[in-house]
Amino acid sequence: MKAAPRHRAFLGHMKRILRRAGVSADQVAVGGSGYLGAIGLKDTGDLDVWATREAFARLSRAGGRAGTAASGSPKIEFRTPMGEIEFFTGPWMVGDRDFSGTRDTEIFDGVRHWSRARTVAWKRAMGRDKERRDLMLMKSAAWRVGAGDGMRKSSSAKGLLAPLAIFGATGALAGAMAAGKDRRGRGAASGAVGGAVGLPGAIASNLFFHGGSGGLNKGSIIGGLAAAAAGGAATGALTRLTPAKKKDGR
Repeated sequence: MKAAPRHRAFLGHMKRILRRAGVSADQVAVGGSGYLGAIGLKDTGDLDVWATREAFARLSRAGGRAGTAASGSPKIEFRTPMGEIEFFTGPWMVGDRDFSGTRDTEIFDGVRHWSRARTVAWKRAMGRDKERRDLMLMKSAAWRVGAGDGMRKSSSAKGLLAPLAIFGATGALAGAMAAGKDRRGRGAASGAVGGAVGLPGAIASNLFFHGGSGGLNKGSIIGGLAAAAAGGAATGALTRLTPAKKKDGR
């Protein structure tokens, strides 16, 4: 898993700031969209970092610019060539939920980052257009945003088996019909393969109609079946263009 280039540079600058301030990496946690940068999904224009009160006090003497966050909590900004690194302390409230602290984190390049589940929860709570776009980005990168505590890889065999079987069957039926009476068997076989395009069709439909959230829904089912039928019909029709072998093998 390779971090986005700007995110790697941000982390390098942050580590130098922490060393200068005498702060341990265990005393801070990268939040906001930092997880997306850590796994290489996107670069960000700044870095939001929560710090313990002790760490924040040390950072305040390390040459940053003091300010106040939108939540009312104190913050310290450090300017870098990529953008600002902002350290916060105290509560990190979104509605009635507090996202402060170093719990529920994952280590990337020696630095704590919010976990997948915590990142998704924060973006859902924020509800801004940019957060919805990030959730869509996660979805398009083959991650499924679950209705519960976070995200699961949709590329697991268990998660793909059922939809692939349904789309394959749809493609086989469409392929058999497109191949014609004399070649229905071959059409069904090739159509089943073509029906696999139903899976990306379902993902694309879910992204378009539902913003990539909520798992399986009506939009993704209809889009997936339509794509599977089209793929099956296309591959089935190709069998009509393939010369049939004569029974004597000539």
